[in-house]
Amino acid sequence: MSVVASNRNAGMSIPQRRLLVVALNSITILHFISINFLIFMRSKFTLLDVIILLCGTICIPWPIVSFWNSAIGLCIILFGNAEQSAYPYFRPRGPLPEFTSMTALAIFMRSEDSIPVFDRLYAMHENL
Repeated sequence: MSVVASNRNAGMSIPQRRLLVVALNSITILHFISINFLIFMRSKFTLLDVIILLCGTICIPWPIVSFWNSAIGLCIILFGNAEQSAYPYFRPRGPLPEFTSMTALAIFMRSEDSIPVFDRLYAMHENL
């Protein structure tokens, strides 16, 4: 039995979300790399300049991905209905019962179809 509702009209579709994240990250990363390249083009390239440019190119994606992840999450919290935008598919059946055990099931779900995830979570819950 599935605990997932079939409301797929809440928020952006998964391909649209992925395209938005890829576009934001790619544009920002390319912008930072081009700025670094332009700064080092002012003078003659030395081995140290090439090493610094290479290290900057390797290390810049992680802070940018983290920034856009935080910015998108903040926008969802501030300007949208976070429950419908981030968790649009979960609908509890009736009132939720009080806690009767100390076991917690947690999942990390990003841009993926939620139906199989919640089905597996429900199966784990039933086996406790």
